[in-house]
Amino acid sequence: MSAALVHKGPLHFEAKRGRRKGRWYEAQASLDVTGLLALQFQSGETPLRHAATQLSFLPATFRLVAPPSCPRQHSCFSIAQGRQEYHFATDSLEECQVWVKRLEAAREEAIPLEAPPAYEDDESSPEADAVLMEALDLVVALRLADAEQALEGKTADDFYLHFVSLLPIFLRATIGERESASKQFMSAWREFNSHALPFCPYCSDSSLLSFWKSSPKVPLAHEMDRLTAGPLIAFATLLKALVQLRFSKFVKGPLNLRAAWMYYLDCQRVLDAHSIDSLPPLFVQGTQLGVALFQFLVSLVPSSFTKIVEMLGFESNRAEGWATLQHLTPIPTLFGRCARVVTLAITQWMHNDHATTIATFTALQQRPADASLLPLGYFISGYAYRAQGDASRAREHFEESATLLSQLPELQVVCRSEVGDCHVRVGEWQLAADCYEEFLERNESKSFRCWVAYELGVCYCLLGKQKKARQSFKQCQSWVRSHFSYDVYAGRMSSQFLKQDGLMSEFDRVYFAAESRRRVRRFQDSIDLVSALSTDHLSNDQLALRSLLLGRDYAGLSDYTKAEEELQRVSTWKIKRETYTVPHALVERAEVCLATDRHQEGVALLTQAREKYSGYDFDKPLRRRIMKLLDQADGVRRR
Repeated sequence: MSAALVHKGPLHFEAKRGRRKGRWYEAQASLDVTGLLALQFQSGETPLRHAATQLSFLPATFRLVAPPSCPRQHSCFSIAQGRQEYHFATDSLEECQVWVKRLEAAREEAIPLEAPPAYEDDESSPEADAVLMEALDLVVALRLADAEQALEGKTADDFYLHFVSLLPIFLRATIGERESASKQFMSAWREFNSHALPFCPYCSDSSLLSFWKSSPKVPLAHEMDRLTAGPLIAFATLLKALVQLRFSKFVKGPLNLRAAWMYYLDCQRVLDAHSIDSLPPLFVQGTQLGVALFQFLVSLVPSSFTKIVEMLGFESNRAEGWATLQHLTPIPTLFGRCARVVTLAITQWMHNDHATTIATFTALQQRPADASLLPLGYFISGYAYRAQGDASRAREHFEESATLLSQLPELQVVCRSEVGDCHVRVGEWQLAADCYEEFLERNESKSFRCWVAYELGVCYCLLGKQKKARQSFKQCQSWVRSHFSYDVYAGRMSSQFLKQDGLMSEFDRVYFAAESRRRVRRFQDSIDLVSALSTDHLSNDQLALRSLLLGRDYAGLSDYTKAEEELQRVSTWKIKRETYTVPHALVERAEVCLATDRHQEGVALLTQAREKYSGYDFDKPLRRRIMKLLDQADGVRRR
């Protein structure tokens, strides 16, 4: 933690005391009349290199600072003039006296200083950089055990390496949803902060960022190091918030989200006050990435909460955030690679732009430098191929991803459930059931299991295995998470089937098979299955489901007249259970309007679906779709 210096005269400075987390820090520097310099610094267990006390001889252009790396047995100083900085280490008071006299002479006569003996850093920066990039590549490739091995014993005093060491633990905690991994992450996060915060003491009046908000000067090498700690601390705080939210800590999680955002804002003020070229590239990229992420994600908040979120200090700007993320993706650094993964995920799951996802992954396969992205690329592109109706290619990509994910079994087992879903979409019920059984046997997370148990029960019903189907539906009911729309739907349908003698009625079986065909764009097959079913004894809920499915099928075939006829029928039925069909039908009608150049009518339908309906099944995915369509209607370009 930096000491706050008070000018006591032309040659005397005294440090204030500061307290952080129960520790006292004290620094004192004085230049006596004989020209003897004495520097004392006490900081508990924190070595001098982390304290980085800055002693400024104002108003002159010279500064005396503690360099970033210094053996504890020496007194280490750095003399700086303008953009030049010289380090030396000595345990000789006589040598200190010589350099102080030179400093005095330089101040009085305004002559440049000669370089003092070079300070030899114990660490090799090129080697540390090589370890950093190697470990980062391994993390991006999801080879977590290899990454941890590469970092073992090398993170002691390097907050960059400490930050990368957080990532494998974060992935295990969030994907595997293990309480032990969460506790391990929190412990690692505290250790990272203990190394990084002394370089970037935000809570101190003498914070480097506070200084750089208003100072026009170019930072020195050591000060650049301290600046770059800022975005890393913000990013680590963001990861902490995500882990807390993953484990349903809905008070601490949002508080740390706001803390991360405040850190990023502090960094952004530095960017706004200076030329980007004068600042460290990693500081610039880290700040841009964090601000862009928040701008984009906050824009996804439902409109009813937007004002509240903005009152808390968050900023919503989806277009600007997306543009910044795209700008960062080609950069081969820590933050550039993070941006590349984020943009690929957003393109697939937020924008639902499956063609761009596939094109991006195809280009990625051709670049050897991007080989580390292949495991995640296969996983994400599997969803894109499946959404385009190519279940066979999607299955191949999920299986290839599973092969490459041997060091992340928590995600490897998810691939098995996705392979099962690919089998469901082409009616291969037994193969799907085998994959789902394997998933439920190996999975230790709460994620996906409720939905998988539901689909497994349906597969067993279609295979005529009623006893196993009943067991799966009961298991599904016990795993419902009330704040996940897919879980709520699966639990409701399982409960409904268990109340029926034959579990699934004839309509339920036909509807599930037809919906599976639609999801692989076999629209005519879906229409044929549903049309062959008599409507004489169907309930209003079943008629609404039938009309919604037929409307989607006809829209998929570009038969917009028939599509609108079926979709308009949905709202005419008095629906008791399947209330989600009404807002979904409105959005389908809006998409037909936009496709036929009736933009005003389409926007009105989207607005109605967004503002009039809430709390229905699959509401979150539909709201994201509404957001995307409104952006397109308003002419917002995101790619």
